[in-house]
Parts: sequence; structure tokens; C-alpha cells
Amino acid sequence: MKHTRKVDFVVTTLALVVSVGLVPSQAQAQSSLAGTHLVTCTSRDLRAAISATTTLPGGTMYAVSLTNSNVKSKGCTVSGGLTAQFLASTSTTVATPASSPSLTDTRVLRPTFAAHASVATMQGVLCTTQQATSLRLSLADATRVVQLPEPIEVCVDAGTEWTSVSGLTLPYPAPCAIASLRTTLRRDATNAGVRYFRIVFTNVTRNACTLQGTPRVQAVIGASHRAVGPPAAATRRLGWSGGPVNLAARTGRAHSVFGATMPSHYAPLPCTAARATGLVVTLRRTQRVLIPASLIVCTKMVSTKIGPISP
Repeated sequence: MKHTRKVDFVVTTLALVVSVGLVPSQAQAQSSLAGTHLVTCTSRDLRAAISATTTLPGGTMYAVSLTNSNVKSKGCTVSGGLTAQFLASTSTTVATPASSPSLTDTRVLRPTFAAHASVATMQGVLCTTQQATSLRLSLADATRVVQLPEPIEVCVDAGTEWTSVSGLTLPYPAPCAIASLRTTLRRDATNAGVRYFRIVFTNVTRNACTLQGTPRVQAVIGASHRAVGPPAAATRRLGWSGGPVNLAARTGRAHSVFGATMPSHYAPLPCTAARATGLVVTLRRTQRVLIPASLIVCTKMVSTKIGPISP
């Protein structure tokens, strides 16, 4: 039933927690899609719920989750924007739907990843209102309805956009703990006297996590893991520097390129070569892991280098 009344200004904000493996740039999005055959997200993949409600002067805030519950898949893709539609108790629409600006590329949604959006319903003027009891959320080919904790009055007069949806923002999962990763060393190639390897980080836990920055890598020797030579020099020339890298639950991977220059390349400089038996990799300054390795490094000068963590 519609009626005319003057109501206080109300802003309804949805903090959408969406299980997404989303990436902050087109280049990263394309990288995460490379080599995969993922389908568009449907209603069977996503689950919606209101996890918290906060009432403020002049407004109500909802913390709403929209989670990718299809844990057996590697993820699904989304494009376009998020659309929100208020519904009456009879499931009929209330006012016109509102959508966020479209994503600039196709992105991947993976279990336990999160995104946020805001939906604002503007009131405070003389308008015709209609009671809404639920909200329909549409993302890609998925549509889910979430019940509002309490009914609200929504302006429905034509000619004015009473409801708007802000742009979709894509926060990252918590940083990866070293214990949640399987860290391995893979031989890559040799070029211009430098042996290249990939230090691969694989998430082995049930929760997504994030890696960022450049790890510290120290060549070590013996059972006591004594340092041999200086730590690897950090360089952005050996990888991608676009920001945090999301690792999906159980199978998500990232890597850093590690290079070791052959001692003969430095002749006649005083290299004083020694054979290392492992690499100690340090994340976030305090979390360390030992990787078995056999390579020759210089003890008197820097002969190794490490790139930033890349997808």
C-alpha cells in the first residue's frame, strides 16, 4: 500500500561481504584468469545473509554477506555492477532498482573473498512511500534476496532517483601466515650468467589470504642454517608490482623470482664462493621458512636478488 508522508532522511548502507577472488587492476584480473575456464557466477554459487545491523541517527546500516559457497569450484566470474532492488512483503518491487558503476573488466570470485558496496535510500522530503521488507541483490548471473531486520519506508515517486548504489570496492583477505603456506623452490632458467628460480607460495588452508611486497631471502649453510653471504637484493625488475596478491583457499598460488649470479661472472672481484644448502624466506619481517636448495653464492658481495610477490 502506498501513502504520502514526510520522513526523516535515511541512508541504508550495505557492507557486502562477497567471497571473491577479485583483483585491483585489469592486468591482475587477466593474470588470474589465464589458463582457467571459469563460468559466470549464478545463484547456485552465492549465499546472502545479513550479519549485523547498526542504527544511527537518520539512518540504518546493514552488514550483508554474499558468499561464494561453491567450495568445490575454482571460482566463478563477474562483470558489470551490483544491482539492488527493494521488495515489499508480497515480493513486488518497491521503487526502481539502482546499480553501481560497472567493473572495467571481468573478475574472479573465489570462496572466502570479500567485496563491499553501499546502497543509499534518500528521504526527508514530501514523497509517496511504500514499505520494503527485503532487498534483492544481483551480481553477474546471481540474484539473491535478503530480508531486512525491520521494514523501512522507501520513496517511490517517479522522476527522482531515490536509491543509489556506490561503486563496488574490493578489499583483501587477511595476510597469509607462513604456516598456512607451502613454500617451494622451482628452477626456471639461466640467462646472462644468472640462474633464475621461482619461490612458489601455495595456500593450503581453508581460508583465502593475501601476500604483498618482497620477501627477504638469505642463503644458509649446514644444519644450523648459518647465513652465507649477504641477503638477496630486492628489485622490482624481477616481478609484478601491482599491489596485494589474493590466494584462494586450498589452491591459491603466488611467486617471487629469485636470481643467483654465477661467481665466475664477478671475476676478478673478490667473490669467495660457497655452496649454500638452503634459503631462509622471511615474510612480513618475522615469519620464516627454510627451503632446501643447493646453489653457489658469493660470501664477500651480494650475488643474489629477489623480486616482489606476483600472481
